[in-house]
Amino acid sequence: FVTLSSMDIGDDAADGVNIQTRGHLNYKTEAGPQLGVEFYNAYGKMDDISKFDDQLHQVGPYAVIPLGNGVSTFVNYLVGVTDASPDMELRLWLTKSF
Repeated sequence: FVTLSSMDIGDDAADGVNIQTRGHLNYKTEAGPQLGVEFYNAYGKMDDISKFDDQLHQVGPYAVIPLGNGVSTFVNYLVGVTDASPDMELRLWLTKSF
């Protein structure tokens, strides 16, 4: 579980500090893949937290599948929980360990 804060900088920067949380629960199988659930939340400005339906909340399952030689693939399907969130998001990453 992680709590993040961010601030815009530059000429067109918005005022205030944004706040987010994200996290995951995972299980590593004996065969090698990791299975789990992730969640992402964006609440808006710290001094003016948005209404729940205006916040971004996503949750969904993921898998990390080793392919050999330090290469693995990450696949994730997120579902939006609020009206402001995307309805769905599919992620696919290929990673290499050195």
